[in-house]
Amino acid sequence: GGRDMFYRFVATDLTIHFICFICFILIPTTNIRPEIPGNTLSEKILALVYSLDGGNSPSNLFPSIHCYVSWMCWKGVEGSEKVPKWYQRFSLVFAILIIISTQVLKQHYIVDAAAALLLVEFFSHPGVQVAQIRLVRENLRILRDLFFDLLLNALSQVAEYPDRRAGREIHLANVVGLPEHPVLIGTES
Repeated sequence: GGRDMFYRFVATDLTIHFICFICFILIPTTNIRPEIPGNTLSEKILALVYSLDGGNSPSNLFPSIHCYVSWMCWKGVEGSEKVPKWYQRFSLVFAILIIISTQVLKQHYIVDAAAALLLVEFFSHPGVQVAQIRLVRENLRILRDLFFDLLLNALSQVAEYPDRRAGREIHLANVVGLPEHPVLIGTES
């Protein structure tokens, strides 16, 4: 049913994201992009995309998250009786176009895309998903608590972080490198 489909999707997504994170640490990769003159509108848009996505030497490319998420979205609707056939075909075509675009626009090498597709195909296999679903169901609360503990710990490391319950300022500028814009948390009315 819907709940099983949700758990399968989340389990596959979390597993592949974790594997990507490990690969990014253990196998740091980069890509050399061509110089863009920036004369035409399309060149200006591509230069903007490059500047927002790592500049001339992007990192964390293997495996491609662009490709894995696109392929996984198609796998999520593939063969479903609840999803119209036209949308399943559209999803497949769109995923393929995204994968092609990562190559044409020099976002990734072919090995990055191939690794992403192999991960999705392997971890979306029903036999593999049974173990993933069990792990997610058993550890969802632990994962949620761990995420929020890590988030609060990161916020507490900010130089001007006061007691959160007092409703004082957190200067997130120290974390993200922006001009100082305090965010008020828990301000009592």
